[in-house]
Amino acid sequence: MSLKRRFIDTPGGQIHALLSDIGGSRRPLVMIPQFSVLEQERLIAALGDRSCIALDLPGMGDSDPPADSAPSIGGAATMVIAALDALGVGEFDLYGSHQGARAAVEIAVQAPARVKHVVLDGAGLMDDARRAALAKDYAPPIKIDHHGSQLRWCWHFVRDSFLFWPHHEKKPENARVVGLPDPAALHDRTVQVLKNARSFHETLRATFEYPVADRLREVRCPALLSRLDGHCADILAHATTTEHDFYDAAQSTDAEVAGWARSIGSFLDNS
Repeated sequence: MSLKRRFIDTPGGQIHALLSDIGGSRRPLVMIPQFSVLEQERLIAALGDRSCIALDLPGMGDSDPPADSAPSIGGAATMVIAALDALGVGEFDLYGSHQGARAAVEIAVQAPARVKHVVLDGAGLMDDARRAALAKDYAPPIKIDHHGSQLRWCWHFVRDSFLFWPHHEKKPENARVVGLPDPAALHDRTVQVLKNARSFHETLRATFEYPVADRLREVRCPALLSRLDGHCADILAHATTTEHDFYDAAQSTDAEVAGWARSIGSFLDNS
């Protein structure tokens, strides 16, 4: 399998993409990651002969930052759809991880005739008070100074995200107890955050402000949910819940990634 990087012009700026060089008659699977398309390489490889297009959201990975001073998931979804238009993509299936899962919901709502299936991995449902608290406290503006404070903050943010949920609430009841990934994986993810240090807080704010529950009710295509997203099944019209936990490029085992790929492939081909 060959993966190729590409930058796609849209009216809102350039979107960075990672494309698998595979032909065939299947609809492409569009993948929206949490931080960077590089996270999706293992899952793309496990999907085998399925054509995949992974896209960085505006202000994440190597895509341009949002032009709007108050970005939204709605605006990000519009840019992704414009990028797919530029690629000549018609109908497609859709996978989204965490922040990308929320964008996937919005893309499915904005382009219902084109999105035939959606896989949600970490969309999450929270009440309004919790969403407002996370929008306020989860990602403060990153301070860039002569002391390199941004380097320390980004490293601690990434590392602590594996130790606690949310990362800034360091109490026993918030411990994730999943352990830390390899230091190289922490480094790679920290670099992705550093790339977007000037706009990261606004992008994350938009993520938590997004009304997931309200928009899920407008999704009409069949949906596949991770086990920990099972509570979304009561809202979606056509939902199937897997036994899989979240896919994480830094922590998921080869067996877990292969299991996710089999479930996704079966869902896309048989529902």
